[in-house]
Amino acid sequence: MATGEHSGYAYAGLLAPWALDDRWTAGLSLAAGAYRRGDGKDLGSGLEFRSQAEVSYRLDNGHRLGVSAAHLSNAGVGHRNPGTNILMLATYAVPLD
Repeated sequence: MATGEHSGYAYAGLLAPWALDDRWTAGLSLAAGAYRRGDGKDLGSGLEFRSQAEVSYRLDNGHRLGVSAAHLSNAGVGHRNPGTNILMLATYAVPLD
């Protein structure tokens, strides 16, 4: 993830998906990652944790279109912990299999 203010966040984590029906899926994920401030917001630490909720719809070609909301926080390990919230109104996922 990157911003126009030269900030960046690289992360890895786990996703727990739930099939709601043939095409709709909901999911919760947790991740940890490295944050580079650049000219962006001071999140208090280079270590940030991400929690996310998402809903997606599977298209005929297997790709997914969805929305998600996430929160970044350093969980108090930094000198300050303002956190930040992210709302993604359009996510697009392509399966690797």
